[in-house]
Amino acid sequence: MFKFKGIPFYPLLLAVYPVLAMLAFNDAQTQLNVGIRPLLICLGGAIIVFAVLRLLLHSWSRAALLTGLLVAWIFIYGHLYNLLKPVTVLGFAIGRHRILFPIYTLIWLSLAWGLLRSKNSFASAIPILNGISLALVALAVGQITVYSVQTKLAQLEQGTINRQSSQVNTANTSQLPDIYYIILDMYTRSDTLQSYFHFDNQPFLDKLKGMGFYVATCARSNYTSTETSLSSSLNLDYLQNLGPKFARGSPGWSALPPLIKNNLLRKELEPLGYQSVAFQNEYMWAVWTDADIYLVPTPNAQVLRSLTPFEAMFERSTAAAFLVDAQSVLFKDWASQVNFPYAEHINQVTYLLDKLPTIPSIAGPKLVFVHVLVPHMPYIFKPDGSLQTDENFYRDANNPINDAYYQKGYTDQIQFINQRMLTILQKIISTSTVKPIIIVQGDHGVKNYNRASILNAYYLPGGVEKKLYPTISPVNTFRVILDNYFGKQYPLLDDTSYTTPLEYFDFTPLPETSPDCIK
Repeated sequence: MFKFKGIPFYPLLLAVYPVLAMLAFNDAQTQLNVGIRPLLICLGGAIIVFAVLRLLLHSWSRAALLTGLLVAWIFIYGHLYNLLKPVTVLGFAIGRHRILFPIYTLIWLSLAWGLLRSKNSFASAIPILNGISLALVALAVGQITVYSVQTKLAQLEQGTINRQSSQVNTANTSQLPDIYYIILDMYTRSDTLQSYFHFDNQPFLDKLKGMGFYVATCARSNYTSTETSLSSSLNLDYLQNLGPKFARGSPGWSALPPLIKNNLLRKELEPLGYQSVAFQNEYMWAVWTDADIYLVPTPNAQVLRSLTPFEAMFERSTAAAFLVDAQSVLFKDWASQVNFPYAEHINQVTYLLDKLPTIPSIAGPKLVFVHVLVPHMPYIFKPDGSLQTDENFYRDANNPINDAYYQKGYTDQIQFINQRMLTILQKIISTSTVKPIIIVQGDHGVKNYNRASILNAYYLPGGVEKKLYPTISPVNTFRVILDNYFGKQYPLLDDTSYTTPLEYFDFTPLPETSPDCIK
């Protein structure tokens, strides 16, 4: 009989640790449920290997050590490959599968053979290895837990939306306009498209203007990430003005999702009788899951059987990277799923774009929050809406392999979303009983000094577009709307752009670079 400290459970902990560590590292960008399937597969596989080796070797300690070696072999290779891939020695690239994989495997086989030949049972190492593996798992779980608790506390501090029916004046709701806030993620400004991408977006802008939109030709986002940008625009103010939690040097990300979900805009409009309408997307931290009407696509068979982006990223961090890149006949279908794990993304984007023009049929005034993850990476839509099959557009962790693919992929998605949005906007305007308010806006721009340049277009009936100006930024968007349509008192703020890390707040002004837009 083993005492507890002599039970070798460390191979099972080592098997689940890489999944937990990746979840912890990406806690701000992914949901925990995406780790369930890889967690179960890793744990189940380790249990099977451990049991088989125990039957063959008749030793728990030796079976555990060999299982641990196999786990290490699987989960270290992908990281080592990514580390060595750009390395060259005397002009020779050493980070290639055909060189690295056999050498790496030979080293581990030599270690395994040495253990099998040894007369040592290695039982004395069990408590040490148990302790190390337990500490690693506890560290990852602790990080996930701390982040979850911080986010929950921030949500409670931010408060919930007040939907008391006694506050709703239903007498005049039939005359209230629907309000659409449509975010096209990473949609940059026309001059950036022309200068950096050599793409003329003026025909699209002219069609918007022909429909009655005002296009702010020098618009910039107030911040350079989705998290900070939406937190600011939906709360009608700069983050620096929203309390001490946003002071310079304060911890960053966890304070932002509550601002996006329980925002000032909803608190102003929902008591007036507005229903909130929102769509699901992959950025669950930015989704209004508590909206009055929360629209979720039904997963199709392709989504259910396909890998998620997290699973694909995880597999590329393991020895499976060799099989994926080799794409042998036996693993071709599986490898294609790793390289193209976007079935859920495609399903959600397609559902949103198909459903959005039907929203006017919902009775009553509506605040509609639409966050479309296009033209943001992955670049998988061609201009006509068909799917991009060239893996060079997204194979490198969703990124194109070089700048030529980056420019082509981005402008393809611009053309795709342009065509869809023109049809959708025309449908919304023509089928709305009361002329709607529509904002079509990029949350941030593209690379480097263009990161703040955004598309910013407004459909404001009743002459309110006269209150707009070329440099208006998102922080002033709903100040104009609430003041002019609802009699609120939100004076305009200076239009300024900032950049900050998400790990901690350090707001640095980001100046305009376009000569045509510098005051």
